[in-house]
Amino acid sequence: MNSFQQACPSCQSSLELPIEADGKSAVCPACQSQFIAGAPGKEMEPHDHAELPLRTTSVEAPKEYRRISIENVWDDSRSVFQQRSRPLLLPFLILSVLAAIGLSPLIYLNSMAVKQRTLAMIWLAVLSPWFLSVISYSIWYALRLANNVCDAGPKKLSDVPSDIDSHASEPNQYWLVPNGRQFIFSMFMLVVIAFGFQMIVIGISTAMIKLSANVQAQEIRILLLTGAFAVFVICLLIVGTRFWPLFPLMMRARFGSQAIRQSLAITRVNLMTSFLLVIAIFFLLGFGFGMFGLGLPLVVPLAALTSEVALRLIEGRRISTLEPDEF
Repeated sequence: MNSFQQACPSCQSSLELPIEADGKSAVCPACQSQFIAGAPGKEMEPHDHAELPLRTTSVEAPKEYRRISIENVWDDSRSVFQQRSRPLLLPFLILSVLAAIGLSPLIYLNSMAVKQRTLAMIWLAVLSPWFLSVISYSIWYALRLANNVCDAGPKKLSDVPSDIDSHASEPNQYWLVPNGRQFIFSMFMLVVIAFGFQMIVIGISTAMIKLSANVQAQEIRILLLTGAFAVFVICLLIVGTRFWPLFPLMMRARFGSQAIRQSLAITRVNLMTSFLLVIAIFFLLGFGFGMFGLGLPLVVPLAALTSEVALRLIEGRRISTLEPDEF
């Protein structure tokens, strides 16, 4: 035969590779990760190759998800962070500077809203696609860094490109310029989620402002606003608890209804762990915003790392950084 079947070690996609690729570096078209291709044993007869598709399809996805505790997630995330803090934080710090420049028009729109609220809202609507793209790209990059540091292996990485190329799961993984179809789909899904969340927030805020404006009593107005805020937070927690795996699943090229079903199955097995995980991530993001946004370059990669580690523990996938060094 001129080709052979092999499962991608990162996303478990079944790949058909040419026989000339045996022992050479290959790139998965689904998740863009690099691996060493290995053909089946040469001693196999041609008719035995019919069993290969069965062997690859058996590892497409685990049939059952593991039940984990929030303590396991926290301990493993802390261990990975202690070993890989520099390659996780330093590249994202560079991106944070660029993202701050991209979001700087928001400061001007905020001052404009004091005197010309209508004009400021019009400009906000016009620039919303740009703002959403910047935020979505930052989230994607943080998830990509988290995925890479989990696959880096137990040996410490330096920040020079030569060391990155020798230990990384794919070349140029720490650069800001992405490649591959996976990035396009991931960015599209993140923009859709961010846009939907923005529309919900604007709709609820507008409705509550109009409702409270018709109420004369100050106490009732405060009570209405407090109740609306509480309902919004509860709904946000419920949605986050059931659908937080969607973000790390995007890094495995899983989208649409498949990712939604998988997310529901994962959180159904780990409902309490997912709830506590979402609260921890919200707390981290709140801490970052509470420092006037200066803490976001630290907490966003940490939140991405926590979600990536949690998903790997639930799926039973390996975290190379936590494996003992053989040398």
